[in-house]
Amino acid sequence: MPVKFSSNFHFAFALLVGMSIPTIIFGRAVFASVVGLGFVALLASELRQVAWPYLTAQRKSLAGMVVIVTIVAWAISASGSVFPLRSLEAVLRTGLFVCIGVMIFAGLRGDRYVSLFSMRTLLVVSAISTLLGILWMTVLPELYWFLRMKGWVSIPLRYELKNFSSLIVILLPILTWRLVREKFLFRFLALVTLAGLGFLVWETYNRAAIAGLLAILLAWTFASLVRRGTRKHIFTAFIGVCLIFISVAIWLEATRKGMSEIAPGDDWLFPVWLIDFQRQTIWAHTLDIFERVPWLGIGANTINFTPGADAPMPGDKSLHLMPAHPHSWFFEVLAETGTIGLVLMLTTIGTITYHLLQKFRQTGETGYLAALTIMAGYWASGFFNYSYWSAWWQVCFVVGMALALAFRTDTGDNP
Repeated sequence: MPVKFSSNFHFAFALLVGMSIPTIIFGRAVFASVVGLGFVALLASELRQVAWPYLTAQRKSLAGMVVIVTIVAWAISASGSVFPLRSLEAVLRTGLFVCIGVMIFAGLRGDRYVSLFSMRTLLVVSAISTLLGILWMTVLPELYWFLRMKGWVSIPLRYELKNFSSLIVILLPILTWRLVREKFLFRFLALVTLAGLGFLVWETYNRAAIAGLLAILLAWTFASLVRRGTRKHIFTAFIGVCLIFISVAIWLEATRKGMSEIAPGDDWLFPVWLIDFQRQTIWAHTLDIFERVPWLGIGANTINFTPGADAPMPGDKSLHLMPAHPHSWFFEVLAETGTIGLVLMLTTIGTITYHLLQKFRQTGETGYLAALTIMAGYWASGFFNYSYWSAWWQVCFVVGMALALAFRTDTGDNP
């Protein structure tokens, strides 16, 4: 049955939200514009009459209250920051993104045609973006540099598409789910996208994404067993997961032996073939900062301005002791919002995860399973990569969660 829209704003909202996540391949400005226009379309449509009341109602839910308390605690910690406005902006922006994600979810759930069209738009645009990324990485890097106003130059791409390949932890749960729910054409697009993203993860050597994929596997296995697992299923799953983890460890150890030779000293908490010495050095420095202000931290998004942050890193003079961020949300939130801020954040994550797990156990809705695995992939990969306060990374997460939860089977896949 063809998709019908109540108004042009419904169509614009569905189109822009569906295409938003994969447009990160064209840059953060394009991505921000698409998401922003999509949200404006939501506010201009009649769906706002559903989205806004739903958002206001969430302040009374357990998850909503925990989120509010966390944001308030982070805002209080910003008062002690060297750059209080910078810290407060990062905190309030995060809260705003959560609100936008909740409203997008409610808007999608408010119109079955909108949710269907949005999901299929995601499949189409993800496939196009992935194929374009492969083209740039392999035979036509000139087009990539040309689109970024660098001229028609033949410089091979190395890590320029790492941001895009990182999206596999958000897109894989949704695309895998659609492989068994959609018509043939959209199943094919989902399969092409998954294969292409896997190729880009490999080509960009995105080990954080690999960590996220392992976490997705664990979350999927655990959730499935919680719902209806026998002893035989549990044993088989345990053996399978162990074999996969051992295989990845062997691959890392074999391909990263050289890290031990260039690492200064050998007193490392983790083997440097598993976690590079640069990252471990940054984390150790972050913990030193945390010890100075253990309760409320130094203020969000300011750790790279602390004294000594610009000192050259021992063993790698090309890096600062503290670059733009600690490359781990856990250590970043710990140092910048203190023990209180981190505990509240972990409580928020735990509360939402428990809620999703309980819903999946009770209903078997695969949308809940997709959201659970997105959570696992996002937080596991984020433990090793981007700043927690990165706007594009936060927005990709909340939009991905909204899409996964909005298009559950109880809405009907073919309205």
